[in-house]
Amino acid sequence: MRPKSFSLLEVTLSIGIIVIISGIYIPVYLSYQHRNGLDIAVSSTVGTLRRAQSLSRAVAGDKSWGVKIQNQQVTLFRGQNYATRDVALDENINLPTNVTATTNEVVFSKFTGRAAGSGTTINLVSSDNEQKNVNVNQEGTVSY
Repeated sequence: MRPKSFSLLEVTLSIGIIVIISGIYIPVYLSYQHRNGLDIAVSSTVGTLRRAQSLSRAVAGDKSWGVKIQNQQVTLFRGQNYATRDVALDENINLPTNVTATTNEVVFSKFTGRAAGSGTTINLVSSDNEQKNVNVNQEGTVSY
């Protein structure tokens, strides 16, 4: 009786199928990772903006609160602007490495929580050029 084994053709076909499936799967997975990183960056940015507005409305520390968005980081700060902030109270949130953000600063006024200026748009872009915008209007409403 002949022992059961795989032929070279069966092994080659199996390897070929695995290569084809992984060739399809890897780009889809990378796209998913970029989209997920972008969603995390949007959620982190929106959450930080809403926290700053909430702290301003509550007049925490008798100061205004704001958010500074830099390339890979979102910073919650207390003060009238980022340059004159109280550095000891900064809260930094790192964005995913595959996401970049436009540099913006949003400061919310005490009591009302209104955003200074006429409004701000924060543009978040993933490394595969997918982008999402976070908007803060003059009333302080955060939308995305």
